Amino acid sequence: MLSLDVVLAELPEQLREIFNNPRVTELMFNSPTSVWCEIDGCLRPVDTKGLTARILNSTAKRIGRPLKLNVDEKDPIADARLEDGSRVAIACPPITETYTFSIRRFGGEPWTAEMLVQADSLPREVLECARQALDHRHNILISGGTGTGKTTMLSALASLISDDERIVCIEDTRELKISAPNCLRLEAKKSRSAEEGGPVTIRDLVTHALRHRPDRLIVGEVRGAEADDLIQALNTGHGGSISTVHANSARAALTRLATCALQSDLSLPWNVICELVALAFQLVIHLERSDDGRRFVKQVLHVHGYSQARGDFDCSLVWGEVWQPGKVISVDSKKQARADEADSLLCPRCSEPLARPRRGPMPTLCKKCKQQEQNKRAYERRATRSAL
Repeated sequence: MLSLDVVLAELPEQLREIFNNPRVTELMFNSPTSVWCEIDGCLRPVDTKGLTARILNSTAKRIGRPLKLNVDEKDPIADARLEDGSRVAIACPPITETYTFSIRRFGGEPWTAEMLVQADSLPREVLECARQALDHRHNILISGGTGTGKTTMLSALASLISDDERIVCIEDTRELKISAPNCLRLEAKKSRSAEEGGPVTIRDLVTHALRHRPDRLIVGEVRGAEADDLIQALNTGHGGSISTVHANSARAALTRLATCALQSDLSLPWNVICELVALAFQLVIHLERSDDGRRFVKQVLHVHGYSQARGDFDCSLVWGEVWQPGKVISVDSKKQARADEADSLLCPRCSEPLARPRRGPMPTLCKKCKQQEQNKRAYERRATRSAL
């Protein structure tokens, strides 16, 4: 397996110097004239003097050759992991105009939960909430977009698990830094040729992991049908497990997990799958990245269950930001704990807490969204009358 220094050997000196900067976490080669780097979470263009198509071609093949990845027109995409843990994604013609690849580097020293608190990425209230959840063997789902720090947060929260427990960690590409003494690491295997045998998917690993007597499961990221196996595993023991999923909000993470479970051969109704998701995860931590590159916790939801009557997840806001016209209110766990559970149910559209009425059942939408819905229906009625 190649080291990063060997991979970058042919690149111009200024590119090697940039990537040797510990603040640079990703280097992206779009073409010989377009190279970008991510530094402190922000994208910056890089001087491409001396970089040619031949160098890009040679560097990409140098990465693939020892890994038995023939990156050519017959197989134009490849994913690889370097010796130092850096992740490489390669693409070549005909799906691109020229050879292109991206290298994501992971820091040598893992971020601890306390380091994230000091960096203002993890509020202490959220840390204590996550610690209590893991102590009570509640399962945590971490959501966010690309580059929001899900892997870093997962590694930090995994460090809160007691050394007395056995962890089985499942990843598509080995990225997590877990220092637990009794930890089994399983990594998916990609195979594109008959000689190498069939692939071993994340779903295969989740099923296989249960035979290794895990106390807790850690799944690097849920992308597809493995969500079904993970949900079943978490609903039959293995409490205090952690996983991540790509989503635009904490509430959307639950829906995305249910959607992923539908990709399996599971023949269950949608509402039953959503109920299983709500039983599997009790806490959702959503991450975002600001324009200046800072990663931070945007919202934390406590999942109470799934309401078939409303067709939505019943969640309460543990920590985060609640939007109101003209201002943003910060809600921490202490304030939320004093709130009535029914009052903290969230609007399925804007995630604003629903106000409990003096009489009658709980509303399904907040006042603002309800007014918008009424305006929409009134407009449709006027449009229908005009058409007639």
